Amino acid sequence: MCDPQWLRDVGQQDLPGIANALQAARTALLGTVDDWSSAFHEDNTASGSMYDGTRDVWSSVCWSYFYSLLEAATRLDHAGQALVDMADTYCASDDGTARDLTGVFELHDIGGTPED
Repeated sequence: MCDPQWLRDVGQQDLPGIANALQAARTALLGTVDDWSSAFHEDNTASGSMYDGTRDVWSSVCWSYFYSLLEAATRLDHAGQALVDMADTYCASDDGTARDLTGVFELHDIGGTPED
């Protein structure tokens, strides 16, 4: 993974475009917060509960999944930026090491090393 030729090849990819796409996906997901919120609080049934007393549990589970998606989107955003930084840092040099590469991932809080 730290082969200089591999790093040069990675640097020739459209990493800024990939990073922008990941950031756009995160922004679009964040833009749905109001839609999710209104859906969780909407209740048009005569009985007053769409979920037979489990509405709060259902809402909590959905919000948990939603924020898990947001966290994943943020990690993807960071990963995209780390790829751009990696290409910038290592493609100009033939001496990249696994330790340096791991440092890039830690710097961007991706939550692991390339080996994970």
